[in-house]
Amino acid sequence: MSGAYGLVKYNNEKAYIHMYNLGKMLIINPATMVKTGEIDLTSYAFGDNNPDPSYPIIRDGLLYVPLNQNSSSWMPYPEHKQSDVVIIDISTDKVVKLISETKSGLTFPVRPALKEMIFKDENNDIYIACAGGFGLDPRFPETGLLCIPAGKTEFDDSKSWDLSQTPIEGTNYKPGSLSSCKYIGNGKLCAYITISELIGNNPYTSRYMLAVIIDMKNKTIKKIEGIPVSDGFSALIETYNSQVVFCASGDKVSGFFSYDPVSGKVSDSPVITTSGNPTFIHFFQ
Repeated sequence: MSGAYGLVKYNNEKAYIHMYNLGKMLIINPATMVKTGEIDLTSYAFGDNNPDPSYPIIRDGLLYVPLNQNSSSWMPYPEHKQSDVVIIDISTDKVVKLISETKSGLTFPVRPALKEMIFKDENNDIYIACAGGFGLDPRFPETGLLCIPAGKTEFDDSKSWDLSQTPIEGTNYKPGSLSSCKYIGNGKLCAYITISELIGNNPYTSRYMLAVIIDMKNKTIKKIEGIPVSDGFSALIETYNSQVVFCASGDKVSGFFSYDPVSGKVSDSPVITTSGNPTFIHFFQ
């Protein structure tokens, strides 16, 4: 299995696919779907021969590729509590450099199938959401956001934010993991936060994902009322027109819920009900 979890398009002739299980970036022509090259990243691995390249983002002719650097247990290495990003020059497809954020303790930058966990804001700053130990491993409690400012190719440590000690308004909990997010503008993130206390004995069947709104400017996290606490498989968050769509698999109902970030209102029931885990949605006309 190559672990080809997603594609980032540069133009009509070039796109990149991160091959998560192979430690490389595949270069293709998106019009013909023909492979035109690849970039080997295995030399940047820690602990094994695969740095686990995750969902990248393009800015100013450079491709920023987060490296999960996870062990065989899908957890970070305790002796490598940092976040690594490889920067690639799109004009040459050569690695410019590897950058690392080592002060915050944040690990596991960007889950490989969730493209919205790496994003640019209105200032063209890149933000990277780090899942840490997914709320499952007490060795990695740190979880939150890193920043590579506009015009820079290094992390700004002053903009790193470990959410793990920030209370979630409307609950008695603090974040166990920033497990999914979607930037909606003006410093606001819609997100799913893992609540470690709700995981129980079986993380595959427990419901512990809490829908929240994160204010990056004021450093606050608030529960979104009306979206059921979900299991770990239904983590997608998307936008449709002015609405935010959360997929959720609750204990009583599963499906896609709409959230209006202006009014704060959630649909009374799923706008689309599913019989199994909702994990993906695509809008088209």
